[in-house]
Amino acid sequence: MTTPTTVIEALVIRARESPEAVAYTADADAVTCSALLGDVRQMAGWLAARGVGRGERCAIVLPTGLDFIRVVYACQLLAAVPVAVNPGLPAAAIARRLGLVRARLGIGASDAAWLATSAGIPCPVVSAGDLSRSPGSVGPTNLPEPADAAFLQLTSGTTGEPRAVVISHRNLTASLLATADRLELRPDDVLATWVPLHHDLGLVRYVFGAMFSGCRSHLVRPSMVNFRPWLDLVTRVRATITGGPDSAYRLAARTVDPKGLDLGTLRFAGNGGEPVRLATIEAFERRFGLANVVGPAYGLAEATLTVTSTAPGDALRVDDRGVVSCGRPLDGIELRIADTDGRPLPAGSTGEILVRGTPVFAGYFDDERATRHALRDGWLRTGDAGCLDRQGYLFVTARSRALIKRGGVTIAPREIEDAVNSVPGVRSSAAVGAVLSSVSGTEDVVVVAELNAGTPHARDDVDHVVAGIDAAVRRSIGFPPARVLLVPAGTIPRTAAGKVQYDELRRMVTTGALTDHRVSRA
Repeated sequence: MTTPTTVIEALVIRARESPEAVAYTADADAVTCSALLGDVRQMAGWLAARGVGRGERCAIVLPTGLDFIRVVYACQLLAAVPVAVNPGLPAAAIARRLGLVRARLGIGASDAAWLATSAGIPCPVVSAGDLSRSPGSVGPTNLPEPADAAFLQLTSGTTGEPRAVVISHRNLTASLLATADRLELRPDDVLATWVPLHHDLGLVRYVFGAMFSGCRSHLVRPSMVNFRPWLDLVTRVRATITGGPDSAYRLAARTVDPKGLDLGTLRFAGNGGEPVRLATIEAFERRFGLANVVGPAYGLAEATLTVTSTAPGDALRVDDRGVVSCGRPLDGIELRIADTDGRPLPAGSTGEILVRGTPVFAGYFDDERATRHALRDGWLRTGDAGCLDRQGYLFVTARSRALIKRGGVTIAPREIEDAVNSVPGVRSSAAVGAVLSSVSGTEDVVVVAELNAGTPHARDDVDHVVAGIDAAVRRSIGFPPARVLLVPAGTIPRTAAGKVQYDELRRMVTTGALTDHRVSRA
């Protein structure tokens, strides 16, 4: 396939060179390249007639499906800027995000409750069905320039209210080319994902990346409760590439029966978005009969997506702390580990991860102050902690804001969570630091552990689980947690892609929002 310079050019090329090839499937629906381009032109005509044009933001508040993809590319055809918004948010939260990006138009599903909510919605809103019934059509007459914004990515909100990350076409193209090279993507690769399309992994890798590399992409509605549909999809379409956060692999290994599944066609299953755990990779590959398939990676919205990644077939690198390497930087990306003043640290030292290169974002939308704070002397300050070994492999330890600071010692939550997750009866866990005593004035370790559905809840059984957690944490960090809260599955706040929202969990702990659940220790 001819190498495109933008993702809309990629669609035009594929529609010309492989018109009957399937581009995307979502559940039972499928669309070919030529049919998709026809739909996109029709939708673009409707949008253009309502003032959506170059640089205008169009908020897409749609679930995973072909309508989402059609609208995204219709915006690209007009050099407009799509902004994907989580459709599962309350109406007030959706309204805030549409106001944040100053959207010209909001597009939702026909049955979406927020469409009927006029109060607080700062722009006109329509259903995607209205666009598909439009008689208008436009050709590629207003294609974007490299410096134009390709999309705005709302940050996941793990540390507070989201910001809108501006990703230019130059950023996006550089990232897609480098990722395709690292993953050795070929047109005969088959992609499959459950990750929601409003998340940067879903949008960049499985919508834009698939089209850019000429691959088929298969999508299934996301769920953080049931991972069977994802693995059924991989089996059914004989996928070669998939991905998700570490928690998805961990929970799938614990909750999905491997009977009837065949994941043997996978050559790369990316694991990123949160600290990668060796125990997760080993458990997932062992349960589903895989070897050397789950590949750690590291990225963030401000770098378009991927910063570092292993390549298919790479052996895992694990340091003496048990931290798994997320691979080397993609081509065109530089990494630096720095101290709190931004000064570079030598190999093997832990500090803040700084990133520089073409995929690094253009800034935050309408927020020059935040942009200046994040971008200093050409380097993106990620807020994440890690180290580089002498061969240039990155080891990520934690989000800086998620680190627990106890008595002058810094503890990464993953050190505690790895230990707790090995305790029988625990489904998933998260650890936060909270000041529980005004006398000590330092953060105490609080463990919030979700129980497996089949774990008995009698007092003796609960005490046994708590004792196991105490012992596991003591072995890991040298002392037990100050508090353990045992809670039902689904209590730990997470983003739609499965990342723990540590700030929100800390708030729940410190305000007593979890006191109605079983608390083992005061």
